[in-house]
Amino acid sequence: RSTLFPYTTLFRSSIQTDYDSILVASGTVFRKVIIWKINFTKDNNLFVKDENISLTLSGHKGVIFSVHFYPNNTLCSTSDDRITKYWKFDLNNKTYHCDDFTGHSSRVWDSKVFVPQNILVSVSEDATAFVYDLTDKKCIGKLINGHEGWNIRSVEINKDYIWTGGEDGRLLK
Repeated sequence: RSTLFPYTTLFRSSIQTDYDSILVASGTVFRKVIIWKINFTKDNNLFVKDENISLTLSGHKGVIFSVHFYPNNTLCSTSDDRITKYWKFDLNNKTYHCDDFTGHSSRVWDSKVFVPQNILVSVSEDATAFVYDLTDKKCIGKLINGHEGWNIRSVEINKDYIWTGGEDGRLLK
């Protein structure tokens, strides 16, 4: 049994699995995204080698509100600094790079990437959703979708729609 979390005060986390390991990313109140790699042993028990943090991503200036993994060692995080960050990381070399996506006037609660179209959508306390092109690193749309001025807290994307969940209690597409 291993305890990962005495190193940080977690606010949000995400898990990604493959055949021989699990990645856990946690967003903290200390403006960091922390990634642990947890390996399987031969008898399928989990262990964390030396219980060390695999990589710490620095760059946000506020509490992390969401963290989501994506293919090819990428993840997306949001913060009360009004920025969405798209991170590319390499655990073997302990390196990372991030692109900032800005435009919201208040805290950014959540973001999701729709990989097939290479777009990122972020939602905010300012009652808007922004759509960004990850290739050009530019905003390609701003959705004011009728949550009646309430915070938009969550977002999901598929090939046909962008869904948002707001503090008005509604789910909108």
